[in-house]
Amino acid sequence: QRPERPERKAFFEAAIEVDPEYGAPISAMAVEAEKKANWERARALHELAAKCSPGDAMVLYRWGEFSSRRGGQVQTAIAALTRSTELDPSFAPAWAALARVYADTGLTSDEAIEAARKAHFMRPADFAATRDLVRLYLRLDRRGEAVSLIEEALRSNRRAQAEAWTLVIQQDLERAQDLLRVDRPIEAAERLNLAEALVDRSLYPQVVRQNIDWTRHRINEQRALAYYRRAQELFSRDDPEAAREALGQALALIDEGPVAWSSRQLLDLIDHPEELTSTEIVTFNPSPTPEEIDHFNRLVATKEFEEALVFLETMRKRLGPEQKEWLDDRIAEIQRTLDYNRYVDEYN
Repeated sequence: QRPERPERKAFFEAAIEVDPEYGAPISAMAVEAEKKANWERARALHELAAKCSPGDAMVLYRWGEFSSRRGGQVQTAIAALTRSTELDPSFAPAWAALARVYADTGLTSDEAIEAARKAHFMRPADFAATRDLVRLYLRLDRRGEAVSLIEEALRSNRRAQAEAWTLVIQQDLERAQDLLRVDRPIEAAERLNLAEALVDRSLYPQVVRQNIDWTRHRINEQRALAYYRRAQELFSRDDPEAAREALGQALALIDEGPVAWSSRQLLDLIDHPEELTSTEIVTFNPSPTPEEIDHFNRLVATKEFEEALVFLETMRKRLGPEQKEWLDDRIAEIQRTLDYNRYVDEYN
């Protein structure tokens, strides 16, 4: 009842006194302990309740919920919530909680999708249930199903729809970056185009646009680097005109940074071959090296931003002015990400 009546606790205690192995009132006392932030007592009581009444769907639901929220016991939570849904397949909160555990912990399976579908079917107006199904679809890269779900289930809730579109864009960006890391820049650009088409539907169009621009810049850099290396190879084979064409394609993609600087250097050599030896240009490799880029990308992908900053700073000593400018841009981007993450943490 609301407001809560203080005598409820006495009824729970009386029930436990009559039957110390009856899980329902023990589970209720665990909830009481949660309300007082007594997490250790709550954990002990939830665990005892589940042991005493392993056939009670509500008791197992509460134990699974607590294990996922406060206990940090993912497998325990999944086992308890799964058993709760088996005992009472019509109990929507258990399906929703199970889907949330799968979505929050990054676990994907047929069971995860099934739990999220059941939760959404039983609670179609619950945005959290719909969002969890969207998240699971996206994690499996089932983008089409996620888009259809957003368009059909969230059409009457513009705020919820904007949040869901933001999830789709985030997945598109992550997928584009994954493709870039395995040297598939054209496919990365195609995925980025999908994200760009949704910018105005997102919650934070300006932030999303910045992330897209940054990712596109990286894609163009990688494509330009491939053209530059092709130009090096052609020049070393005494085919300066073909090298010039490749360099033009590189500079059409990017006009600043180490690759652009290196491309202009090679063009200058093609136009004035007497000024440098071919050995110098063929052995020249723009910094950072592919291995350094891979290492930096891994740091960013695993969100080790502080380590990424330190790594970039260590490269300064051996780079020329053009490369240092490129490094400054990367450092500024990482710093903006750190500042944004701090803002989000403080806001939450």
